[in-house]
Amino acid sequence: SLQRWMYGGPADRGNSSSFEVLDSMVDWAQVNYPHLRRLVVTGFSAGAQFLVRWAAMSPEGANGLTMRKFLPLTIIAGSPSTFLYLSEERPDSACVPDEDQGQYWTCNDFSIPSPGQDCDSHWNKYGSGLGGMHWRASSEGHTRYVANKYLQKSIDATSNSEVSKQIRGRWATKDVRYLFGAMDTKHCDVSACSNECEHMLTGKNRLQRGLNFVSHLKREFHGFEPLWGIFNFGHDHIRAFSSHYFITWALPYANKKYRVTDRVVVDKGAPVGDYVDRFYAAWECMDKCDRTSGCHSFMYIPIAGQCFLKDRCVDSSFSIVSLDSGEHEYQTYWKPCVAA
Repeated sequence: SLQRWMYGGPADRGNSSSFEVLDSMVDWAQVNYPHLRRLVVTGFSAGAQFLVRWAAMSPEGANGLTMRKFLPLTIIAGSPSTFLYLSEERPDSACVPDEDQGQYWTCNDFSIPSPGQDCDSHWNKYGSGLGGMHWRASSEGHTRYVANKYLQKSIDATSNSEVSKQIRGRWATKDVRYLFGAMDTKHCDVSACSNECEHMLTGKNRLQRGLNFVSHLKREFHGFEPLWGIFNFGHDHIRAFSSHYFITWALPYANKKYRVTDRVVVDKGAPVGDYVDRFYAAWECMDKCDRTSGCHSFMYIPIAGQCFLKDRCVDSSFSIVSLDSGEHEYQTYWKPCVAA
């Protein structure tokens, strides 16, 4: 399958797991950049599906640290459409309605699917759950075999139940975070997210699946509060990676005095400088604003990396443009100030 890399499957030639490839990249970065202080591994959509499984299967990130130099390692999965559940329970049917329930959805009821609702007993097979992860490698399915062989290099188990216990215990020590789009709500029967039976049990759209998975983690690890955030858009990697959550999580050393709106404010103010000659990261625009007299905010378009500095003192009460506006792809970055 062309998607087997998302599950830790082998390369086209040989039996190296895709998980091993990412492990080697994390190790390579530490060897070749000796002044690194921390690492962030991130992916969006299919890349996030891969990270959800890598986070559970890899020894990297245990206790929040890399293996070579014990550097802080953060894993950020943006808008995955499928998840690796860490127990046999799944959301009850009331938690997976066809209708979108919005970004404040919470699932409180989980159970093992009953016969007739268990996807021909495949609801927990590896990929959607930990079924088939054995302490001895199974030849059932080549991708599962390769993932099993990879897993056995870093765990010491003598039973299948011990395998699941060690995966869960190691995962609970990792710094794994999730980003979901508030409007990523197309039904998986009609859009690009997986409509396979075992995944449809977990939700009917990406947002619902993500929020159900957050509820699953809270249920499985009592007292644990998963780190997750919502960005006000659909299935859009640029919006995810330019969101306040991502910038705060991935770039903790960036300028923290700025806030960002979901869309540009209506009352923008007068221009005090434009930067459109190349792609500018948001943090570069922050620096430009800080160095420009009279700049209190700037309009930014993530897809083009252009920033337009403004004199307007903005605050959280300012109205933003509507989704049907020609400027709906712009955002306003602002810092607290006192207008003259």
